[in-house]
Amino acid sequence: MNWSGNISIRRKLTLIIIGITSTTLIAGFIFLLIGSVSNMEKNLRTTSVKNAELMAVYSIIPLTFNDYDQAIKNLSPLKAFPSIHKAIVYDQDNELFAVYEKDSSIAVPEISFHEKHLSQETNHLHVFRPIIHNGQNLGTIYLIVSTEFLDQEIRNYIIVFLIILMVMILIAVFLSVVFQKSITAPIINLAGLMERVTNKEDYSIRIKKEFNNEIGILYSGFNSMLEKIEEEQRLLKRSEEQFRTIYNSVNDAIFIHDIDDGTIIDVNLRMLQIYGYDNKQDLIGRDIGFLSSGVEPYTLENALRWMLKAKEHSAGRVFEWQGKAKNGRVFWVEISFNKVILLGIERILVLIRDISERKDAEIELKKTKNYIDNIINSMPSFLIGIDSDNRVIQWNKQAEIDTGIPVADAIGKIITDIVPRFASEMDKINTAIQEGKVVSDSLKARKEGNEIKYENITVYPLLGDDSGGAVIRIDNVTDQKRMEEMMIQSEKMLSVGGLAAGMAHEINNPLAGILASIEVIKLKLNDKEKNRLLAENCSTNLAAVRDFFEQSRINKKLSTIHELVVRASKIVQDMLNFSRKSESKFLYADITQTLDKTVSLAGKDYNLKKKYDFRQIEIIREYESDLPEIKFQESKIQQVFLNILKNGAEAMFDYRNDPENSSNINSKIILRAKNLGGKIRIEIEDNGPGISPDIIQHVFEPFFTTKDVGVGTGLGLSVSYFIITEHHAGEMSVESRKGKGTTFIIELPVS
Repeated sequence: MNWSGNISIRRKLTLIIIGITSTTLIAGFIFLLIGSVSNMEKNLRTTSVKNAELMAVYSIIPLTFNDYDQAIKNLSPLKAFPSIHKAIVYDQDNELFAVYEKDSSIAVPEISFHEKHLSQETNHLHVFRPIIHNGQNLGTIYLIVSTEFLDQEIRNYIIVFLIILMVMILIAVFLSVVFQKSITAPIINLAGLMERVTNKEDYSIRIKKEFNNEIGILYSGFNSMLEKIEEEQRLLKRSEEQFRTIYNSVNDAIFIHDIDDGTIIDVNLRMLQIYGYDNKQDLIGRDIGFLSSGVEPYTLENALRWMLKAKEHSAGRVFEWQGKAKNGRVFWVEISFNKVILLGIERILVLIRDISERKDAEIELKKTKNYIDNIINSMPSFLIGIDSDNRVIQWNKQAEIDTGIPVADAIGKIITDIVPRFASEMDKINTAIQEGKVVSDSLKARKEGNEIKYENITVYPLLGDDSGGAVIRIDNVTDQKRMEEMMIQSEKMLSVGGLAAGMAHEINNPLAGILASIEVIKLKLNDKEKNRLLAENCSTNLAAVRDFFEQSRINKKLSTIHELVVRASKIVQDMLNFSRKSESKFLYADITQTLDKTVSLAGKDYNLKKKYDFRQIEIIREYESDLPEIKFQESKIQQVFLNILKNGAEAMFDYRNDPENSSNINSKIILRAKNLGGKIRIEIEDNGPGISPDIIQHVFEPFFTTKDVGVGTGLGLSVSYFIITEHHAGEMSVESRKGKGTTFIIELPVS
């Protein structure tokens, strides 16, 4: 117990002896007292029961003869027992028969008669015994026995015991004074030496062994302990010197942090060098906030948060941090926190490494990588890097756009798993890797939806790399291929155009001759003298000839021929006007006249393949009156109008002849011209199938077409848009609803 900690051994021995002696005597007395009381109670009960049984025998005759005086006389021997205060005899009807009283003040309680009964109350014992003779119950004897003498006996025992106890304690004190000096003197001597060792830390002290008992063993153990401590102190001092040497020689800065009060406890020399301090005392006792740059997230609060994590989880992760030197220089460090136990107290050991050079190199490397990545991702080519296992290691932006596969989902995957069409190219790729030479495949055609695309595929092996691999470059040359085809087609069309112009001139001459001949025939039928004479020379007359021509319908046929020749001549003239180079100049003209000419030219178009005739389409004109003339290139504007009209006619024909379309509405085109003040608005509206929203946004893009391969180039509307917007500073747009028709809108400036 704490209260006994400062008591001397001498007093403790005295107290122990007295305590043991007293405890032993008290325990013995208690056991003796309990045994004695128990025996006295047992004897009292036995004596009381025997007296009751004896009085029952003495009461048989008085009860038998109903002799009250004899019953009283027979109870008188009870006077020899002072503890029996009352004796009562009851007859067989449980009526009071005779009474013996030593103490009349004791009241007789209400009783319940039993054959045999013994009960204990406060200071009294109640005994019942039946009075039986020859098997017949004659009555009951009832004794009231006092137990007060037992209490007196216990008090007497206690008084005797206390006298004995005091005597024994005095004897124990005397013995402890006599013998304790021989026991405590060596121990007190040993304690003095230990205090000297503790105060002076002099572990060279030794105690002389004078005893061969337990004290001698204690002395020997004490000397051995001092020897071991002296050796451990020597080793500890050497170990501390080694630790300090290592602690101050490591290339990493180290400081020990007290997480409870938030201060630095110790630092090594490298810590002073990195942060530019001269003395450890400049750092010890300060918080770590001044070691950080203070720029978010490199703040004191975040640093303490990491330290708390280190305290909770034994070690914190390694992370980068911005430190601040004494002169204010901000630099990069790598920090790790670890929980340690020093002298039984939890501390945080912080290791700091200056990574400024590495960080600068990483930043420069990152810039270089970003620069290279930007170059690679800016390339219009589909660029893929693969290793020797055909797994993707590089995936540029164009590859992501063409395949729809993000770079994160592509890296590490086998190339044929994410781009199955490369399966046919794997032989070339493996050849390039194994032989270390560039392999290319030009104008590789593939079908994507309804469109044929052309690609140039080049495989560059990664030379000087033991792991192998290659870079695959795919260039989409579809536009280039189409442009080449378009140039070839354009050359053909120029040749055909020149040939058509020449043919038109050649056709125009016989048409003129045919027209002149028809006019001559009509003149020959006139009633002129010369014609009449020629008829008579032929044995007929002019009236008969005219009648023959009329009845044989030759006149009508001549009129039909005349009409067809005029129409053919008009077609040839329109073709010549459309192809005439002089028309490419900007001239003021009525835009509605040009639109009507183009409708007339389109009306000559009859598609033999689809069996449609533009003339079957109803043309509705809604022109505003007094429209001003505007300056434009008529041939190019005709090209725009003709392209829109032909596209609308073809779309309406396909729509009307589609088996799934139940519409029987006649095809029609509405032409509108409005004056919007500074510009003229031309609208060409058809009642065809319309254009869906996902297509309408692409209609002006080059090479975009919904027609079958080989039917259209997808350049008509893009060229038309270029003519309107670039050549004429106008605007061109389209409005459409699926199944409700399409309207092309052209706005040209007046000036």
